[in-house]
Amino acid sequence: MDRERKDAEPQVIQFGRELDLFLAELSTTGFIAALIVAIVAAVLMFQEGISTRTAILLGGALLSPLALFGYVALIIRKADTGSVKPGIGPMLLVLGGLVPYAFGCYLVFYEGLWGFVRLLDAFTFGSLLAATFYVIAGYLIVVAIYRVSEFSRALDEGRIAVKKIVATQP
Repeated sequence: MDRERKDAEPQVIQFGRELDLFLAELSTTGFIAALIVAIVAAVLMFQEGISTRTAILLGGALLSPLALFGYVALIIRKADTGSVKPGIGPMLLVLGGLVPYAFGCYLVFYEGLWGFVRLLDAFTFGSLLAATFYVIAGYLIVVAIYRVSEFSRALDEGRIAVKKIVATQP
């Protein structure tokens, strides 16, 4: 099985618009889910006031798209130059990829699944919808960062090759 993978031709993606659209397709659901959570957190902040919960929801929802965007930008730079110049900046961008993952897990496990457990104590339809929303939004955020990181891994392993278009003059 591993031998078949090594002998297989890599999938070729052209640098530029095709690569940008491919990465956008991988990460858009995470962006949208995080922005919807940010809107919900802002509404909750106005309704309930500033609390630790609303601060975590709003902070995570605003930092997740930034971290995801930075990670995608790092992948594009790696695809453009073939490698990334080592330094503290790229290291922080890669480490920032943990923010959407941790926030998505918080949404799924604490706000979502624990919200379902709290329904056993006092059931309301709004709480059921909120718990379902948080599970779905957290899942979409985690899947987005997973897909982007797997694309980066495939690029490193040579399963995907990025080809630059060379313009020829007539």
